[in-house]
Amino acid sequence: MGKLSIKFHPLFIILSFVLIYFGWFEEFLIYFSVLCLHEFAHYFVAKRLGYVLNKVMFMPYGVGLGGKNQTILPKHEIVIACAGPVLNLVLAVVCICFWWVVPVSYAYTQFFVISNLTLGFFNLLPVFPLDGGRVVVCLLSEKLKRIKAYKIMKVSGFIFSAIFAVMFFISVFSKVNLTFFFISFFLFSSCFGNDANIYFERTHVQNFKKKISKPMPVKTYVVSSNTPVYKMLKYINSGNYTLFYLLEGNKLKKVLTETEVLSVLDVNNK
Repeated sequence: MGKLSIKFHPLFIILSFVLIYFGWFEEFLIYFSVLCLHEFAHYFVAKRLGYVLNKVMFMPYGVGLGGKNQTILPKHEIVIACAGPVLNLVLAVVCICFWWVVPVSYAYTQFFVISNLTLGFFNLLPVFPLDGGRVVVCLLSEKLKRIKAYKIMKVSGFIFSAIFAVMFFISVFSKVNLTFFFISFFLFSSCFGNDANIYFERTHVQNFKKKISKPMPVKTYVVSSNTPVYKMLKYINSGNYTLFYLLEGNKLKKVLTETEVLSVLDVNNK
């Protein structure tokens, strides 16, 4: 992964202190462990697909995982996004099945199951940057421009934020549920986030589509001729033009331009 950057969202820190203050330290540790397992699933699948993720942001209901200047193919982004919730649901089902074999295990794994189900289903909500929202953005991008898909997801974020705000307001009259408040605030604040800096970071490179008005530096990389194109994408950014020298053994087989590499992504997005 290289140098790992770990940050904590202010809401995550606040929620942690609240849980510990009210005597839920054990529950907090279990939930934190579930968060880490959820994110490990994202990381593992991303790594298998050839992406380097080295930025971690702990948030109240998920962990933001990203990498610098990476362009992720939509079909890969969907697979990576689904990995976390799928692992949560699988762990929950395995534990529930284990209850039938060893009933006493219910007392020790009940909250672990609840945490997995809560985190898994919550992340499936069609709100960006939750996993469900990422999947919807990728699917919408097949018919619409990605920026428009983001706008649709922001509207969805406002709607779900309002729903949880109402649920919190109703809970005030019986038993106050701070969880609804934090969810509502988190979803509302995410609607104003910078899409370029959220996990599964995507760099919108347009060098091959725009007219170059001033000299641009050229970056060159030497790669094996059998290197998958998607692995080259993460080395391309909007600050320079990139050339890839494909070697077969010690011989130069071909020079691949940035235009040719990005055209592959462009075709997959259509």
